[in-house]
Amino acid sequence: MPVTIKTTQSALRSVVPPIREAAYALGASQWQVLARQVVPLAFTQMLAGGCRAMSRAFATAALLIGIYAWHYTIELGEVSSRFMLFLSITLFLSIFSSTLEMYNPYAARHS
Repeated sequence: MPVTIKTTQSALRSVVPPIREAAYALGASQWQVLARQVVPLAFTQMLAGGCRAMSRAFATAALLIGIYAWHYTIELGEVSSRFMLFLSITLFLSIFSSTLEMYNPYAARHS
């Protein structure tokens, strides 16, 4: 949860100020600017933060399932299908969140 909250806060702050100022200049209220300008532009980063948090959760679950499967597997070399599923989901979400973070043309770049 903290990862998602921090990512959402930084994503909302990363929208460049001229976009907000232009909306305010046209008479939009604070909520209209947030709902119609800021959130759509920051959505990819917020989605990436959610994927990163889910990826960490799946990685932890995969670790626990892997330890359980290793401890209780009778035949050597046998890998639990749940373990492989959780590892696959973790890898997918990690790559997906990295891809989403790279694409946001309206966000301010912080180095």
